[in-house]
Amino acid sequence: MQKVIPDISGIVIPGDPNDRFKSNVSSNRIITSFALGRPVAASYYDSYLEYKEFFVNIDEPALFQKFLNNPLAMNEKVKDAQNIIKKNSSENIIKKWEDLILRKII
Repeated sequence: MQKVIPDISGIVIPGDPNDRFKSNVSSNRIITSFALGRPVAASYYDSYLEYKEFFVNIDEPALFQKFLNNPLAMNEKVKDAQNIIKKNSSENIIKKWEDLILRKII
C-alpha cells in the first residue's frame, strides 16, 4: 500500500449494506484509508457510521460524482478523520470486537 499510495488521489470502498453477509463488516478498511491520508468514498455500513462526516456515501450519486471529479477537495476531512482514528488503540479495537461478538451471540 505504501508504494502505490503516492499515485492515488482517493479511495473507493464499494459495498452493499443490505447484503446480510456484508452488513457486519468492521471499520478496518475505512480506518486504513484515513490512515493512508486519502479521501474516501464508501457505502454506509453500520461500522462506518461513526466516521460518516469524513467520507462520501457512494450510494448518493451526486455526492459520489463530486468526489470522483475532485477527491482532493476532501483533504481537510481526512485530516479531521486522522485525529479521530487515533482513539483506535489496540485496546479499543479489542473492546469493539468483543462488543460485536457478544451482540451476535446474544
